[in-house]
Amino acid sequence: MYRDMQRRHGGWAESRRGVAPTGANRSHGFVGATPRREYVQGWTVFGGRQDAGSFASFATFALKAFRQRGKQLRRRGTTCLANDLALPYDPAMNKYHGKLIHKVEDEHGVIEVVDDGQYRSLHFGTEPKQSSMQLADPVALILSYTRAMTSALLFHDDPQRFLLLGLGGGSLARYLLHHYPHAHIDAVEFRPLVRDIAYSHFCLPEDPRLVVHIDDAGHFLRQADEDHFGEYDAIFIDAFVGTGIARSVCGISVYDACRSRLSQQGMLSMNLWSGDFIRASDIIEDLRDCFTGNVMQLPVLGKENIIALASSGYRLKKQLRKIAARSTDLEQITGVEYGVFVRQLRKHNSWLSFL
Repeated sequence: MYRDMQRRHGGWAESRRGVAPTGANRSHGFVGATPRREYVQGWTVFGGRQDAGSFASFATFALKAFRQRGKQLRRRGTTCLANDLALPYDPAMNKYHGKLIHKVEDEHGVIEVVDDGQYRSLHFGTEPKQSSMQLADPVALILSYTRAMTSALLFHDDPQRFLLLGLGGGSLARYLLHHYPHAHIDAVEFRPLVRDIAYSHFCLPEDPRLVVHIDDAGHFLRQADEDHFGEYDAIFIDAFVGTGIARSVCGISVYDACRSRLSQQGMLSMNLWSGDFIRASDIIEDLRDCFTGNVMQLPVLGKENIIALASSGYRLKKQLRKIAARSTDLEQITGVEYGVFVRQLRKHNSWLSFL
């Protein structure tokens, strides 16, 4: 039995000679340093004899050490993990890998803000991040799918008017306000608490160029009269609830309304999730029906997100040839990998050759 233990726990191999095992002074998980040292002492006290009686005595000694260590930790009121991080125990640290700094709930579910000291993220009660911000650089787009959504900006010479369906933590709004100083942005958010958190926890500036509307996205689009047709150079749809994409931004009527609100060079950019209960392929087919086939897919590398890009103003095949130079310029200004996006668009939309 002892030799089997030696093979399984090589660090104890020298303990029968009274030599401390490898790593004996290190803390491993919940056990901690003290009990591990006591294992060695216990085995040495009982002489390292290989008979069943001495092993039983050693097991009793080890169990006692475990219990003693547990009492010490309970008295301190912390777990070893929390103690190592000098933070009080927080269940969200296991769920989100960060400290839960804000939590509220409305009729649609839980809204949580998690901070790991470098990044701050918005969650709707589930692990996927709805928004993320780098504390040292709030303007930077941290999530790769958000950066991919901005590839729609490559298709317009000078975009100035934007519509965001879904505000979240305000990542896109901050990015557009910073890089397009003359822009006007309308953002539609269904949940007032999400808007409030974007301002209070995600550095969304109070800026007259940004107007946040508390409304259902589909209702906001359909209520516009003809005076508002063709007013947006880019429409970004990123509206999700805890279980998937919001139904209010799905359907032929919503996509028709988006098309009518786009300018001649305007582009629609929509974040889709391949694992959603509403299939991304079905949404893309609806978009093709509404935009007469002028729809492209941009899979996000290493993620389940797919960005759908649509235009009714011109043929996308010709535009793909033109945007390469623009992508280089914009990448130098923003640091976003637009060159990669152009190559991905060409790779995944070869069917455009036949249009």
